[in-house]
Amino acid sequence: MNRLMTIAFLRIYAYNLGRKWRNSPKVACSDAIVVMSLLTAIPMSMIVVSAVALTGEAHLDQFLSSKVMLYVVGFAGALPLLYWLTKTFSRFAETPELASPYMAPRARFLSFLGVILTILIFMAGAGYLGYLSR
Repeated sequence: MNRLMTIAFLRIYAYNLGRKWRNSPKVACSDAIVVMSLLTAIPMSMIVVSAVALTGEAHLDQFLSSKVMLYVVGFAGALPLLYWLTKTFSRFAETPELASPYMAPRARFLSFLGVILTILIFMAGAGYLGYLSR
């Protein structure tokens, strides 16, 4: 799992390094960490909402209507995740040459396409969960 996340991070990092703006190694690395946190947090939050939905529709309605609970769950999951991702991947800001295998225009395009498709798939899943909770 860690190898897969490292490859995904290096692909996003290489895409960020190839941009015309904000492409210094440190900034590109921090931007890639933010994207990785988004791509990791979305499935995790969907798992939490799915688990609540499986316990019953009343629990899901109560969970989704309670803004405080959503913020508590979001922060409780996001802060350790962001800390872990920052600790794990911030070392790549010092060695941007590790992302060079993914710097080809085709590889950068596929990385961009992969991020967009992943977000769209999870948005569709969240929409479906919202539809089920009606």
